[in-house]
Amino acid sequence: FKNAQSAESQALDLNSSQIHVILLLRKNKFLSMSELTNHTNVVKSSMTNIVDSLEKLELVYRFKNDNDRRSVFVSLTESGIEVANGLRAEITNSFKTHLTNLNQKEKDVFFNSIRSLSILFYKMENKNEK
Repeated sequence: FKNAQSAESQALDLNSSQIHVILLLRKNKFLSMSELTNHTNVVKSSMTNIVDSLEKLELVYRFKNDNDRRSVFVSLTESGIEVANGLRAEITNSFKTHLTNLNQKEKDVFFNSIRSLSILFYKMENKNEK
């Protein structure tokens, strides 16, 4: 992730765990702390530290579930959305740059591998939810 950081995220000196959380929240709008730990395979205490640091940077905010006050959710702030969009753009540009160095056969192999991994992760995630 470090090579794919936007100028703004580099200025914030975000680490790969923080970037991962920001991109997850960009995709999901909000997640509970438990969901964040499950998606990242980070222990709860470490996730708390990650979210604390992002909250200090005013990139995320926490809020309670109205139905269950024990549940805490995390979402991006407006600044967090801007950083997330910048990160996503940098990652996309980085992929485009690297893919131009591949011939068509190599691109086909690459995309087939990504598709296979995507299917595998989808199956694994759905199996864990049952």
